[in-house]
Amino acid sequence: MIDVVYFFGDSFVAGFGDPTGHGWIGRVQESAPPEMRFTAVNRGVPGATSIQCVRDWQDAAERLLADDVSGSGVVFSFGTNDVISVMPPGQTCEALGEALSLAAAIGMPALVVGPPPIGDMPREERLLASLAGDLALICATHGAFYVDAHDELLASPVWMSEIACGDGSHPQADGYETLAKLVIDAGFFDWLAGRDPATVG
Repeated sequence: MIDVVYFFGDSFVAGFGDPTGHGWIGRVQESAPPEMRFTAVNRGVPGATSIQCVRDWQDAAERLLADDVSGSGVVFSFGTNDVISVMPPGQTCEALGEALSLAAAIGMPALVVGPPPIGDMPREERLLASLAGDLALICATHGAFYVDAHDELLASPVWMSEIACGDGSHPQADGYETLAKLVIDAGFFDWLAGRDPATVG
């Protein structure tokens, strides 16, 4: 059972744009049944690329090694800023691979939430869709659980309408509620319990 989860990522992890300040992580945490309550450590940084997120994770992992990491897990979610900054997808995949390798080395189960659609930049959106597929393959190679947020949210009227009404990329409360439900339905609580979400149900 995982009872402490560290979240590393970008503005979507930070919950940017949500007037409640809860974001999707707070909503997942609040939805946990009593036996699945967990502590969330949110290390989301608006504007961060995958390389910056992974560097933050590596620094944090060094400190965590001084403690007992049993009962801890880590979630990664990044990629949007890589596409916007024209970072080659290979670098993003390499960064994720390094993050997952380190998590395995120190004994922390890892889960990855793919980058959501942004909608207002057609070229970048196409690249983001392709990157989401690449990240899924990296997760499969490392045996990490992957949640495809891109395609699911692209088909969500709530998500797409909220980002269109906002800054073109970030949703508000209902959009983050949609993302939280997606993560939960994909098997987040099974992952917390140490079960393989792919084999449950």
